[in-house]
Amino acid sequence: MASLLDFNLHLIQQMDDLHLFLTNARKAFDDAVGSVTIVMGNEASDMDSVVTSILYADLCSHTTGGIFVRILS
Repeated sequence: MASLLDFNLHLIQQMDDLHLFLTNARKAFDDAVGSVTIVMGNEASDMDSVVTSILYADLCSHTTGGIFVRILS
């Protein structure tokens, strides 16, 4: 029983560490960048949707200088 409790406490500590890391990373990103636009295709993720979202995000990032993130699922 003690090993299960130790494991759970260790897991909770790791989750706290991850949350702190993500919080700090988000703050640093927001301070450095400002805004990000997410480009994604439809939920089916068929080939034309995937290719179009990649190309559109690339085109927009080159023409506007902004940050466009491609999301594929």
